[in-house]
Amino acid sequence: MTLADPKPVSSKKRKPTPAEREAREAWKPTVLRLDRGCVFHDDPFDCRGPLQAHHVLSQGALRKRGWHHLLWDPDNGMTLCRHAHEQHTTRFRPLPLDCLPERCLLFATRLGMVHYLARYYS
Repeated sequence: MTLADPKPVSSKKRKPTPAEREAREAWKPTVLRLDRGCVFHDDPFDCRGPLQAHHVLSQGALRKRGWHHLLWDPDNGMTLCRHAHEQHTTRFRPLPLDCLPERCLLFATRLGMVHYLARYYS
């Protein structure tokens, strides 16, 4: 006798609440203001491309754990130039752990996700 598979989890993203939409819109400007420039390059002339906000703990990792309310927490964001951001996300040149802002390290520590940082940041 075979048991029927449980109903599969929907792959659709859930619709964000109005508060989540508002937090999403405010997230990038807040992160950029907190860091005041690319956290990877000491010299702003080394930056290539516009500044972007990067999720330190990926959105997928947060969603997987059901932490939708933390997706747009500024403590999980850091400012990178487009070039550094692309190199990190493609794993061509992962960011070193020591360039993460202190607030991001504390955020990951509070959530028990330090192991994630050790895996994705060299």
